[in-house]
Amino acid sequence: MLLCLLDYQYVQISVKMRDSSIPLQRYRKMLGKIHAKEDRVLDLDDVLKYADANADGVIDFEEWRQDLIKYAV
Repeated sequence: MLLCLLDYQYVQISVKMRDSSIPLQRYRKMLGKIHAKEDRVLDLDDVLKYADANADGVIDFEEWRQDLIKYAV
């Protein structure tokens, strides 16, 4: 009887632990995606800084056009 109770409790605990690890895995996956997007945002910020030729804080059409021409393949 004692072994039966221990086995039952073990199964319940293992099921709870397995179910609780799923949100943790999703959380880690979400963090990975956030960090990847953060890198892209930083890269985009650098690109915008380089495109602003006269450093006035505003990219006008001519600056944007010249930057596109410079990096055109």
